[in-house]
Amino acid sequence: MKVSSVNTTVSRKREHRVLLMVITMVIFYLLCWLPYGIVALLATFGTPGLVTVEASIVPSILAKSSTVINPVIYIFMNKQWNFNAVSDNDAMGERPHHDQHLNMCNKAPAEFGKKSLLGVL
Repeated sequence: MKVSSVNTTVSRKREHRVLLMVITMVIFYLLCWLPYGIVALLATFGTPGLVTVEASIVPSILAKSSTVINPVIYIFMNKQWNFNAVSDNDAMGERPHHDQHLNMCNKAPAEFGKKSLLGVL
């Protein structure tokens, strides 16, 4: 019985983290695209000259930044992403040689063991 309650607790925590990540992504999506949508509607259906070129720059940049924000949110909110999982060479400030990098890229994922892909890049 205790094992099932531990699994339920772990599962519930994982679901809450995923829910928080999804809500964060939706909020940032709306923050990025709502200004663009409002400006586009005003420019289309509003009086001519209502939206100037200068006023449309910020919503356009926000909308385009949406493609960068989602991966950043995923990286920072995902516990499976491990920033500390680097190879021994990276921990000493050395990077693998080009040939080593190519050999590592040609291996199957199971051959990597516990090394992160960050360690070989």
